[in-house]
Amino acid sequence: MPRIQPQLLFIEKTLSEHTWLVGNTLTAADIQMSFPLQASSTRMDLAKFPNIARFIKQVEAVPMYQKAIEKGGAFTTL
Repeated sequence: MPRIQPQLLFIEKTLSEHTWLVGNTLTAADIQMSFPLQASSTRMDLAKFPNIARFIKQVEAVPMYQKAIEKGGAFTTL
């Protein structure tokens, strides 16, 4: 986990300044990064990263994300 900390800190700082990763509009970057951040949240406590936790909730609230979950099934871990 120590190697991922600097990346999570960078993302946390970025999300503290913006609603989404690249600003205030959902972009492909948000979609691309949603899975690795969701996967991270299953392996570690995101209490130290409240903006990442908020980001994950935002992504999961997007209607197209919800539609994809309905079609493909819920996110699960191995």
